[in-house]
Formats: sequence, structure tokens, C-alpha cells
Amino acid sequence: MRPWQDGGPTTLDNLVMLCKRHHRLVHHSGWTVRLPDGLPEFLPPRWIDPDQNPRRKPPPHLIA
Repeated sequence: MRPWQDGGPTTLDNLVMLCKRHHRLVHHSGWTVRLPDGLPEFLPPRWIDPDQNPRRKPPPHLIA
């Protein structure tokens, strides 16, 4: 994901829907968003997780 203000395109493969709170977190607290297979992954800053393990919402069929 490349932010619009950094020259990122406004195309579907460079967008993710976030609420206002999480949008600000991504921009101001060191979280990174990527779309490796079309689904968003969120990488925490190193001060939260030194290994920066991706966080991802599980697919609906895997949620009990």
C-alpha cells in the first residue's frame, strides 16, 4: 500500500477500508498495511511486536 499523499494510486489494489480511528493509527503510529493476496494484512510497529508478525482478520468460514 502506498499512501495517496506519497504518490500512491487511487486504485482498488491500493485501497483498504478503515474506520477513522484505525486510519489515523496507520498514518501516525507506525503500522503498515499490505495486500499480498487482495486481503489486508496489518504489520505492527517494532515496539509492539519486534518480529512484526502480520495481523489479519480470519476468513468468515474459520470464525466459530
